[in-house]
Amino acid sequence: MSGSDGSETPRPAHALEAFARTVDTGSPSSSLPVLIGRACADVLGADGGALTLVPSRTGWFTLGVTDAVAQRLGDLEELLGEGPAHEAFHSGRVAQVHVGGSPGGPFPLFAELAREVGECTVHALPLRSPHGRLGVLCLHQRGAGTLAGTTSEQQQVADAAASRLLQGIEEGALPASLWSARSRIDQATGMVVAQLGLAARDALALLRARAYACSQRLEDVADDVLTGRVDLRTDAIPGDGQAAW
Repeated sequence: MSGSDGSETPRPAHALEAFARTVDTGSPSSSLPVLIGRACADVLGADGGALTLVPSRTGWFTLGVTDAVAQRLGDLEELLGEGPAHEAFHSGRVAQVHVGGSPGGPFPLFAELAREVGECTVHALPLRSPHGRLGVLCLHQRGAGTLAGTTSEQQQVADAAASRLLQGIEEGALPASLWSARSRIDQATGMVVAQLGLAARDALALLRARAYACSQRLEDVADDVLTGRVDLRTDAIPGDGQAAW
């Protein structure tokens, strides 16, 4: 396999060995999802990446990111509900988008807002397990890049990532702090459901709308709702001029 910079990358069996070795010898100060994301990026010739878990049709939970670019791309996907990661998860196939190129494409809003991170190519691969799709591995490269290897070889690495993530979950290797953020979002969604009588999907969409309008992360909006700093029954969404309901 050859990466976007022309460097040689190991063939599948060696790539999987390199993936496992990179995870096992990574910095002990990094969480397992970050180690997995970094290993996938290294093996496939990307600059960074993120692992996202999708526990339900409305859930979208970023477990770990390798850098600020991966964080911002993940935040945009969660806020907008569209992008290559969503496509990869729902279709079960690899998806990609070039950010900073010609306007349009399959994810126009995502591509437009993602321009703030600079020109890059975003590659999303489903995290598959014997029980179904767990989530998405999302990798990014500067410029108009291509990942190393064939699509089938890339998916083998993503499958290895899913297997290692499952092993970590079963062994309790993921810190509790990773789950607390998702729990707060779920609690805030439930509070909005109770306050406004909305369906859970609509309540989550309302939280996302506020996060987008206020240029906040969804986690931060959830905290504001839970602590009472924001009451969506009475507080206007910026730019809207009216209460959320």
